[in-house]
Amino acid sequence: MRDQNVEAGQRKALVADIMTLIGDKLWEIVARHDASRVVQACFHYGETAHQTAIMAALQGKCYELSTTQYGHHLIKCVLRHGSTEARTQVVAELTGKVVKLCTHATGSSILELLYNGTKGYKIASKAQLFTLFKECYGREFLVFSENATSLASFLETRPQSREGVLGDLHKLCERIITKGYHRFGYTHMLLHQYFTHCGADRMSAIVPSIVEATMHLASTPLGAHVLCDSLVAGGAKERKKLVKHFRGNATQVAMHECGHVVLMRALDVVDDTVLMRKAVVAELALTCIDLALDRYGYRVLMQLINPSSGRYVTNAKHMKILTAESATSKKSPEVRRGEHLKTLRAPLIQGCVERCDELLRSPTGRAILLQVVKQWHPIEVCERLGTALGGLVGVEKPETKEDDDEEEDEDEDVKMSNKEEEEEELLTLEHFEIQHFTKELLVCEEERTQSTRQTQEEETAEEEDTTVFTTLFWAAAQEQAVALASKNRTAYVIETMLKGSIVSEQVKECLAQGEQDIKQGLKESKKSDSIQSIITIMFPSGKKGKSAGKKKAAKPAAKAKAKAKAKAKPAAKAKAVAKAKPAAKAKAAAKAKPAAKAKPAAKAKPAAKAKPAAKAKPAAKKKKTATKKKEEEPKRVLRRSTRVRKGSM
Repeated sequence: MRDQNVEAGQRKALVADIMTLIGDKLWEIVARHDASRVVQACFHYGETAHQTAIMAALQGKCYELSTTQYGHHLIKCVLRHGSTEARTQVVAELTGKVVKLCTHATGSSILELLYNGTKGYKIASKAQLFTLFKECYGREFLVFSENATSLASFLETRPQSREGVLGDLHKLCERIITKGYHRFGYTHMLLHQYFTHCGADRMSAIVPSIVEATMHLASTPLGAHVLCDSLVAGGAKERKKLVKHFRGNATQVAMHECGHVVLMRALDVVDDTVLMRKAVVAELALTCIDLALDRYGYRVLMQLINPSSGRYVTNAKHMKILTAESATSKKSPEVRRGEHLKTLRAPLIQGCVERCDELLRSPTGRAILLQVVKQWHPIEVCERLGTALGGLVGVEKPETKEDDDEEEDEDEDVKMSNKEEEEEELLTLEHFEIQHFTKELLVCEEERTQSTRQTQEEETAEEEDTTVFTTLFWAAAQEQAVALASKNRTAYVIETMLKGSIVSEQVKECLAQGEQDIKQGLKESKKSDSIQSIITIMFPSGKKGKSAGKKKAAKPAAKAKAKAKAKAKPAAKAKAVAKAKPAAKAKAAAKAKPAAKAKPAAKAKPAAKAKPAAKAKPAAKKKKTATKKKEEEPKRVLRRSTRVRKGSM
């Protein structure tokens, strides 16, 4: 039945035969060292009915099986492969007996499986785990907890029980550690709960017993948190013992997802820099480039060069741990860090020179290179970076051929592609991270140049070459400066040099002849602020000329309108005078000849009517054209509220 080559149907038949042979003697078979495997295989490969029969035979005996040498493997099999009902039965039978299992040789492994789960899947829910482990907080917690969902909520509502609960938890943790079961995750959870609520005095009392579990605690998130608190709360002797456990394992711990936080905290807190140099920093210096290429190891190096920066410490919990003040440390962090950097500086700079290309291809490596340049500005590294990034200026991205991928080869051979080679081909200056890295290097040298000029003016300081990278990079990019300035992805590298003071004049000379190409690049990428900035710096007269021309053209137009208005006013006055004279003559004639009054009036009436009629003709034409346009345009469907508003208007 356990053979891997047996077919599924044959295996089911074998399981059924074996279950009939076992009968009522399941309990006797499980206790044997050889036959216990048979029952485990039956549960694993059997159907639901077989699993139900096995669990019925184990009713009320799960705790006893958990404490036997061979029987506890069946409980593990049930937790891994059983149904939800089977797991719930095991959890229910183990509830109330966790304190005994915590310090038992085989029972502790059952609790560990329940706490951690299997293959990334959880076996028990958070509520089930809390009901299991709540007896670890003592009898007082069990009696008065009622509806408490965590230890923190219980201590908030009942602060008078703090001493009793923490005392029971302290005793249990001491027993677990002395038994040697500090390697389990549930132990780290209990220690973390204790350290969170116990206070400084209780914490310093339990630190000596935790020292032996240093490497195991550093392997889990909660255990790493406990170690960081121990480094702060413990005395000088306990710190030395903790650090000695890292001797020979410093690189491995620095590359661990949880252990690197402990090393970062130790570098910030431990005052004995000689011990730290011998046990940790010397080993880190030998493997500094491997650490720089690792996603966790580079954070340890950055903690020394640029401490507690949010750019590399992205976890809020880790940031809180690293920025917490230590009342027991006497040396200032700057002095301690400076002593560590003396050991690390020379091998790190040498490694940056030798493996510069490898570091450029890694985001963590680029971060280390930038911080090395900012911290010390070594000429060798700047020269190496200038030549390396200058060599990427003429490299273009290879076009992806979709048609070739769709076509099949005649021989039907599969082409294997090497990812590293593809990444090497894609490394160009147009890559966003590479150009951003180049810009930061240029800004760094510009700031360093300005600061050295100020110090030289104020005091007589040694001259330092702070323009190595900028001059080398510009020498390589000089021939293609116009092409770089007309592309959105590379324009702000040219913009940075143009706004600086190191090679700005040379950049202006090269860009002076490429006005059309740069403006064409702005048309192709309209949202490019960097190209727009280059144009405003290099060619300000073009825009001003156009705007000035528009303004000048606008002024004559305005003058012409004003003249037309001025001419129109006398004409209007003349018309009014011409109209007024006949009217005056008509009045005089009316006075002189009252009998002939009706005739001029009759003549004047049609004239008065004719004038409005002449004015009304254009209005009529306008109405006709408006009606035609309305008929031609499709009628818009308006909502009811819109129609109401239009009617009211």
